[in-house]
Amino acid sequence: MIELVPELVGHGVGLGAGALAAALRLPEHLLASGARRPDPDIGRLGPVRNDCARHLTAADGGSLFTVSAGHGPAFLFVHGLGVTSRIWTKQFRMLPPAGLRAVAFDHRGHGASTAGPSGSAARGSIDLLADDVRAVVEGLDLRDLVIVGHSMGGMALLAFALRHPDVVAARVRGVALVSTAARLDLHRIPFVPASMAAFAAGFVRSGAWSRRDWSALAARTMFGRNPVPSQVELVRVLLATASEDTVVACADAIAHFDVEPRLREIAVPALVVTGTADLLTTPRDARRLARGLGNARLELVPGAGHVLMLERAERLGALLSGFARDLGVAVGLAA
Repeated sequence: MIELVPELVGHGVGLGAGALAAALRLPEHLLASGARRPDPDIGRLGPVRNDCARHLTAADGGSLFTVSAGHGPAFLFVHGLGVTSRIWTKQFRMLPPAGLRAVAFDHRGHGASTAGPSGSAARGSIDLLADDVRAVVEGLDLRDLVIVGHSMGGMALLAFALRHPDVVAARVRGVALVSTAARLDLHRIPFVPASMAAFAAGFVRSGAWSRRDWSALAARTMFGRNPVPSQVELVRVLLATASEDTVVACADAIAHFDVEPRLREIAVPALVVTGTADLLTTPRDARRLARGLGNARLELVPGAGHVLMLERAERLGALLSGFARDLGVAVGLAA
């Protein structure tokens, strides 16, 4: 058996990623540092401000770390791959002054949450993530709820609505699906999901994932034009410190995720939001998702990338405010 030297594997993965970027002709602005832009968020993107932090037990015995702040109608925020509930730090500053409650949790294997005894392979199951959403909703006894799912968190939210329609009917007034998809475009091409998952596994296992240069590039690709440097750095740090096992398992789950044929089963009102410069879940993904759901409103945010909760926090807040008002849940959000 030939033993692969980790350094050579990492070099090969790096060359492959570079060739892929060149082949896709990634826009030059993805490589720009954005250092000349004023940075209003320096020192303001720390851990989320919260009134209460709790650990809940997941259905498989795992532990789910939750935070909440404020009082009143609740918004539950569900984050994406490789980050933590800290990604919602701006929303936790905005909602409580408006008389609203912000709630978030770390996905299993992310941040302060852990998977159950079944081990690392279970961390990437979208169905398990969906069950964790239920555990949080019921464990915190949340009602008249608006749930906001971002990227993989939006996929978990779709799976939650399909797996637990009784819970949704009893406790959830609406769902906001931010920068997410019912099925990735590349999923339509034979063998691509397996290839994507294998590439992601090789890239992460090579050690490149945690290197500053690669994590900085990965973070930068998640933003649109002219990003705020401290926002990019927050995403970079979260990605670079994520568990390798979790990233690999979740990337595999995302690559194979497909609930598009079942979207009409989801009756709860939905708000679908995506940036026009999002390279990961594109406006085309968003249009297909909204069309498939039927009872959905689509909003495209000009020039924004994948991380709307940071780069367009005020715009996202206004959209959530209008959505909540339409649902009869709340009248507005403070900037």
